[in-house]
Amino acid sequence: MTFQPKTLICCDCKNNFIFSAEQQELFQSRGFGNQPQRCLTCRQMYEIKHNENNAASQNKSGFTSDIFGKLLRLRQRYVNPL
Repeated sequence: MTFQPKTLICCDCKNNFIFSAEQQELFQSRGFGNQPQRCLTCRQMYEIKHNENNAASQNKSGFTSDIFGKLLRLRQRYVNPL
């Protein structure tokens, strides 16, 4: 199947962006059924914001800091045994 470049509209900034034939082939090979909804810039901003929110929620629960503390104590035990 041959793909043709498509012009799509970003759902965040409303600017046009090109969904190239190569990108379409990649999407198909990975089994993605939908077209991208964000341009590259907005997609990168979305990922940064999403990662920051995940990190903040993990820190609020104490999960990340608890694991880090345990790893630090284990490292100290094996690096500096009593």
